[in-house]
Amino acid sequence: MTWFTHLGLGGAALAVFATTAHAGSPRVRFDTDSVVSCADVTPLEFAKANPGEKLVEARFLISTLIAPGDSDSQLQHLYTIESRQRTMQIEDYLPKTTLAADVVGHVLVEKKDENCKTLGLNVSGSYEKIVNGSATAGIDTKSGTIQKYEKLPAMELLSASGPIRRGSGVYFKLKPSSQTSLEGAQEFVAIFRVPATWRGDYVYVHCEAWSIAKGLASHFNEPARVGGGDYFVALHLEGDVQAKMAAQQFARAELMLRSVAARYEGEIQRRSFPSVAHQVGALISLTERKIPNDWLARVMYSSPQADHVTLLQPLPDEVRGAADAYIAARWRLSQLNAWSDPIGATLTKATTAE
Repeated sequence: MTWFTHLGLGGAALAVFATTAHAGSPRVRFDTDSVVSCADVTPLEFAKANPGEKLVEARFLISTLIAPGDSDSQLQHLYTIESRQRTMQIEDYLPKTTLAADVVGHVLVEKKDENCKTLGLNVSGSYEKIVNGSATAGIDTKSGTIQKYEKLPAMELLSASGPIRRGSGVYFKLKPSSQTSLEGAQEFVAIFRVPATWRGDYVYVHCEAWSIAKGLASHFNEPARVGGGDYFVALHLEGDVQAKMAAQQFARAELMLRSVAARYEGEIQRRSFPSVAHQVGALISLTERKIPNDWLARVMYSSPQADHVTLLQPLPDEVRGAADAYIAARWRLSQLNAWSDPIGATLTKATTAE
């Protein structure tokens, strides 16, 4: 099972919890902001060398809650932040790969080599017609050497990080130690390389928690997924009011779509198979669903330019309306990343209509 497998769907305020957790495993919940403001951090040298680009810094605060009574000593967390449309490239990130040790300073090592020669007393006898005996006397001599030196303490990997998907994303893998904990809020920084006209966009944040079951055979157990979450996070340039509005609209539309889809789940299932005969046919692969199981994923993770008319047609009116609103909000936000920027008039018109 790979660390980089994306599982499940979550939301701006909804987490996906693992169903594969075994008894005794920690249960972990994640959460993160739905909108993040990005600062322009372009150095003068970079601007001169790359006149059509700039660097923006996004700080993601991801909180982790471990179920009461569970220990995080067996846990490992994986976080990925990526531009799914590859409209932004990772230039830098924090934290970097980190090694640490429980020992402060150097470790003193002492080795002793000792040679010892012994010549002692030996008496032997037996009861016969006469008694035989022998004795020898001597002394002990010892010689040896003592070696003392210092060495660095053994280092343990606490965190690992690096780019993924040809630089369109970054991963962070964390482990606890005697001095740190995985619970609480962790800040992750990503510096994106974007067009000079960039005003906003969105990224996909994926969180996973893995654990090894405790017990005598724990060394032989495979890690099990014990929590996770998937989120879209809208980005906007710091100080850009219109871009901030577009980011907030996208976040609200995404949350509304997930909420409406969950509320109409039973109705969507019923419309997928209009009759019992259709349901029976589906069990033996003779009938296709009118609404695919992954319709929500297709809408949310597709290209902003994708046509979903056929896919959305069988859905209830309220669900279809929420999907249309989400698609429109995502398209408006994605336009903020383009080299040419028609967003101003579009956003103003949409805001006036609302």
